[in-house]
Amino acid sequence: SEARLSILRRLVRAGPEGLTIGALGEDVGVTGSVLTHHVKQLVSAGLVEQRRDGRRILCTVVIAEVEALSAFLISECCADRGGHSLPDICHG
Repeated sequence: SEARLSILRRLVRAGPEGLTIGALGEDVGVTGSVLTHHVKQLVSAGLVEQRRDGRRILCTVVIAEVEALSAFLISECCADRGGHSLPDICHG
């Protein structure tokens, strides 16, 4: 979903320190139970981790999993054209 992509993109930009759930929600414009639902799905997919820091909940991206997902998607580039190579057209 667009909201999950925005959440994931924001966490990638935040780096290994991550963001509190409140700051994340403010930054992407999704709050409350909707934010909780989307973050839960990203955690379930292994793309995001949550940890407690005192009273705060911090969300961080799992870079290795995002890289693996990206590599999988890129490997499918132009597959419908008869191959898994990345022709110049796929590079932009």
